[in-house]
Amino acid sequence: MRVASTIALWASIEVLLADALALRRPTRLFAATEASSRSLQRPPGSFSECISQAQAAVKGAIEDGYTLVEVEFPPLPVALLEDVSSSADDIMKANVNLGLDFAQVFALDKTVKLLYPDTFEATRAKEILGTTSPGPNVEIHSMRKTAASTATSFDQLLGGIFGKRAGELDLPEKAGYFICLGFSCQELPDLEELHKTYPDVPIIGFNLKLDSARGDLGLPAFPPRDLHNRFLSRWKPSYLLRTRSYALSLPRPPFVLSYQGALFRSYPEPFQTLLDVGDGRYKAVDVADARPALGEFKDILTQNLQLGENEDTNSVLGKLRKGVVNKTWWERLSDDEESTEWRT
Repeated sequence: MRVASTIALWASIEVLLADALALRRPTRLFAATEASSRSLQRPPGSFSECISQAQAAVKGAIEDGYTLVEVEFPPLPVALLEDVSSSADDIMKANVNLGLDFAQVFALDKTVKLLYPDTFEATRAKEILGTTSPGPNVEIHSMRKTAASTATSFDQLLGGIFGKRAGELDLPEKAGYFICLGFSCQELPDLEELHKTYPDVPIIGFNLKLDSARGDLGLPAFPPRDLHNRFLSRWKPSYLLRTRSYALSLPRPPFVLSYQGALFRSYPEPFQTLLDVGDGRYKAVDVADARPALGEFKDILTQNLQLGENEDTNSVLGKLRKGVVNKTWWERLSDDEESTEWRT
């Protein structure tokens, strides 16, 4: 199977990286997870299990009537993602192969179109896969021709380079599913047009980093913040595995404490906040029906570090005990937000 071959490649890469950098080699996404008080699905123990869980979660969300569904998980082991030698092309290669593996179960009875934002990305995906026909009922389609191939003037070409979408929008013919890969914040409006054209066709955002995209909205050369209110707020987080690393200043040695955790959700189950307790083990420290804000997620992890009863350390956490949580503009409740699906 393609998943097995992909996992084998990752395993060999991890061995080489560990030897070169003396890093602890993670053989599993989560070596073990301590059970929470509720009987919930545990995070994946391997990338193949991750794909299987994501497929089941998305199918469940679609069966419940959702047509905008989000899948987000690390496409490479965290050690590789954080290593400076890992390139954007390495991440793209992983996502291209994972996206095709993910599509297989949906292609059993319907046509699946793997959508890329422009001709360049679609061509690169075909090169990575080594074929223009990835498999039965699976097609690769470019949503927009590259600026260089369609610009009629130098001004239009510069516009495409500096954020203004250039080139003709090339919507695909109707399919059973659209799986979208590689779309940046600037390219998300094209997915909104796709949804307007085919409102009944499930659109699956595959590792699009929508949280990061929301943070770019409203900046120069980026779409306005209203894109979240009217469109991104409608995306259902059907499968979410997001890791975060933090550091806490202490008044005593080691003075700086590094810690990390993960937010895990597999639809229709709630959101689990997991704390890394060492040796690849993760402990479920919170379960919530609504997605915690980024600041809230960090605070939950910090409160569960079990630093002891040191008075100075407790003063660092005093703000947390008061329930003060910093939220980004899109995390704050707003009457302008047309849907709350992205929160649940």
